[in-house]
This record gives sequence, C-alpha cells and structure tokens, in this order.
Amino acid sequence: MYALWFRGLARLPALAASFLSFASPLCATALGYLFLGQGLRPLQLVGAAAVVGAVVLAQPRGRAVSVTRPAPARSPVP
Repeated sequence: MYALWFRGLARLPALAASFLSFASPLCATALGYLFLGQGLRPLQLVGAAAVVGAVVLAQPRGRAVSVTRPAPARSPVP
C-alpha cells in the first residue's frame, strides 16, 4: 500500500501533493461513516466542508503563469 502511495505522490505536482494531508482524515471519516455506521455532528460536517472548500480553492486555475528571467550577466569588455 505504501508503494502505491509514494508512487502516486511522485507523479503529482507539489501543490496537489501538499494538500493530500488534508484529504486523509476526510477519507477516514467517510469510510467510518459508510462501513462502521459512525455519525457526524453538524459542526463536524461544517469543518469537513471547510477543509474541502479550502483544498478546492487552493488548486491552481487553468491560466498560464509567465516567468521572466533576468538576462545573463555579460563579462566586462577590456
């Protein structure tokens, strides 16, 4: 299982991989709800929605970012 996790991390952009730490507790919560019959209080649901919203808002949009690089330094002419 760890091999699949790290293989997936290696293929993701750094920004997307950094937000996976927020998805782990949400996934565990959903699995507990589905398979163990655990419930959530309204405030816990609000917290989960806030985390999901923050992850969605933090993802980069489809527009390209232009990067300008400084011109290379020229050696002084004698």
